[in-house]
Amino acid sequence: MDDLLDTAPCGFVSFLDDGTISAVNRTLTELLGYDRDDLLGKHVERLLTVAGRIFYQTHFFPLVKLHGKAEEIFLTLRARDGEDVPVLANAVRREESGTAVSHCVVIPVHQRRKYEDEILAARRQAEEALASNADLIQARHDLERHTRELDRKVSRLEQRNAELVRFSTILSHDLREPIRKLSVFAGILRQENKDVLTPMGARAVETIGAEALRLDTLIRGLYGYVSLDATDEQLQEVDLTDVLQAAQANAAAAYGVKLLITVADGLPVVEGYRRQLEQLFTQLLDNAVKFRRPEQAPRVRITCREVQENSFRATEGRYRYVDHARITIEDEGIGFEERYGAYIFEALRKIDPKTPGLGLGLAICKKVVEHHYGSIRAEPRPGGGSRFIVSLPMRQ
Repeated sequence: MDDLLDTAPCGFVSFLDDGTISAVNRTLTELLGYDRDDLLGKHVERLLTVAGRIFYQTHFFPLVKLHGKAEEIFLTLRARDGEDVPVLANAVRREESGTAVSHCVVIPVHQRRKYEDEILAARRQAEEALASNADLIQARHDLERHTRELDRKVSRLEQRNAELVRFSTILSHDLREPIRKLSVFAGILRQENKDVLTPMGARAVETIGAEALRLDTLIRGLYGYVSLDATDEQLQEVDLTDVLQAAQANAAAAYGVKLLITVADGLPVVEGYRRQLEQLFTQLLDNAVKFRRPEQAPRVRITCREVQENSFRATEGRYRYVDHARITIEDEGIGFEERYGAYIFEALRKIDPKTPGLGLGLAICKKVVEHHYGSIRAEPRPGGGSRFIVSLPMRQ
């Protein structure tokens, strides 16, 4: 064991599956009052209290063996003089020369009991304050005031959202009609006067038709983006595996290429809006196809795991941890620089103006995820390509 690990500001112990201690650092031996020779070759339960040994057998070691790791586990160690030493432990299990070895790092938390006592004292004070009629009345008045303010803000937000949807609908119709006429008359001019037009005139007519088509596509895209805020979908149980299959079919039909998708851990069922979630996956797969390397077939790897995340995102100091599906979508395309990680989610933003598309795909992804009270971020993938991390609550 090197000196840096031996004198690290945390205890370190390695043990085999049968519990035999194979390595221990000086920090841990000094913390517990042992010599190194007192512990090497002995069972790791020698370091634990009676309750700690039961916890090790029934929870800690099975967790490490099943998942290959354990994080932030509270244990109580027993020092040589019989004193209890509370610690937080992290452990990983590795195969070394054909033998499974668990490496465990422990950090003393002597102040834990003090903090717990302070929390209990604060709770008692809160209960006493609640019992006070004056404090209760004031709290009720404050709650009513905050409720009125919240109702006004929600009302203004709904009004502005409705106005935005009406405006976008009118704008879409009123703009698309003259653009359609431009395209139609450009086609007539091209057909009926093809022998009269000069080369420059023919190119001008072609340009008018192409730009009219581009404007029509842009307006339809913007309308689709804005209309996400006016969804009439109902929340339902959505199997993300079915959503992925539909999105894969959409991408294949749009580009006529075979998209190779590997799903490592399976996808769960979440509560959400099916059509919007299908849009989310379609746009992410579309991104992988559109920005693939010319010499490669588009490949996507998807992994998913359940995590606990705070459902409060805009309110500081409030915490409510709920189950989320954290989905990682990786492609092998041209990728992007890390500094563009937030930029690419803005509407009509493109890193390279020459690339295909309107610059709305990832903006739609962000809006869909926000409608589900989740999050999305992007980062360059080591070795090339992009990685998108989507977090969706399992229940709304």
